[in-house]
Amino acid sequence: MMVANRDQHALVVCSCPSALGRDLLDSLRGVSRLTVLAPDVAVVEEMAATIKASPLASVADVNVVVAPFDDMALDLRRFEESLAVAPPQSIRSLNSLLQRRSEQKVASPLVAAESIDLVVAPLALRSVVPSRRKAAVSEVFRVLRKGGTVILSEIVSDEPLSPRLLDDPESPASFQELELLEAMEAAGFHGIRITHFDDAPCHSIEGIEMRKMTIEARKGKQGPCVERYQGVIYKGPWKIVEDDDGHVLKRGQRFAVCDKTFNIYRSEPYTGEFTYLKPAVEVPMEDARPWDVRHLAERLPAETKGEHSAARTTDVASPGQSGFIARVEWRGKDGALERRARLSDRYRGVFDTAEEALVTARLAFPNASRFSAEHVTADDVLRHRQETGKPLICPISAEGREVCGSAA
Repeated sequence: MMVANRDQHALVVCSCPSALGRDLLDSLRGVSRLTVLAPDVAVVEEMAATIKASPLASVADVNVVVAPFDDMALDLRRFEESLAVAPPQSIRSLNSLLQRRSEQKVASPLVAAESIDLVVAPLALRSVVPSRRKAAVSEVFRVLRKGGTVILSEIVSDEPLSPRLLDDPESPASFQELELLEAMEAAGFHGIRITHFDDAPCHSIEGIEMRKMTIEARKGKQGPCVERYQGVIYKGPWKIVEDDDGHVLKRGQRFAVCDKTFNIYRSEPYTGEFTYLKPAVEVPMEDARPWDVRHLAERLPAETKGEHSAARTTDVASPGQSGFIARVEWRGKDGALERRARLSDRYRGVFDTAEEALVTARLAFPNASRFSAEHVTADDVLRHRQETGKPLICPISAEGREVCGSAA
């Protein structure tokens, strides 16, 4: 269980004060500001009293607010006061009240977007109507800052819950166990991991077993990606892993990542999983170009050695573009460049994929030092012919015949 930093703003979302166990209270230790939220005044005040009685009270400024879990922008106390002062007497006055409620959520949201560093939500979702529970998960994502963390603890079932059990107030489970994880993925969280899962069921209804599950997740994989020639090597033990952004990493592979993903992998919960590859020549942020989504999964050694232009690769040709050529280099023992060549498919002129270009080049030149693939457009070919009077590429066969030994 993580422990908060002193300069963090934490939010506790709960409908049952008894759900605030010692482990969840420990996760709040040391926060500078704390907001306690519940949909009921009596519950939120009891929760605040429970927290203030813990060691947390000596260091945290505790604020109490009333709002529904699935709409934490709504100031529920203010809305109920408006209802009490001037109950709507007509459809027109009701619509006016609802309009003012919507305006309040935009102009002065109770819990603003990206204002919270840590959300602790023990058994909060069960009190939300089933049709709004995924919206409540998305609300947690909305209020978290980039880099923020949620600790979510719920009773989950081993089998899907029927509509009757979902609506039954005596049924403690809010989600089927996998469905809750999928809801967090859909909301945009990353680094999702189960930190607690009961060995034995705490409830059993109609043969469905229910257990307490605690999940930690983070916000931060959204945003622009730029190329700074960084990479990572996943150390294992799994042969292949996939993260919450769709990156598939093979154990031991030099994997190319953008600057955002590189920094995510250097933070919790990923620390210790990777070896980090920085380029020999650092690219300043102001000079970094947008990440090419067609980049090969592999981060070529030439790229981290600072030879960026020679290692430019993409995965598949885009519509209307020619395809790929291979680049080959021969270097001496001291690393000095002795010879280089570009080559293409003998009959088609270009290769359909970067992988095809690399495989052919390695078959043709088994004694070469380095291989890379380069995407070539029709404009590239035409411009090179106009400027030099020579073809851009050296046609070869798969066996390596008819090779042009140009130092292009």
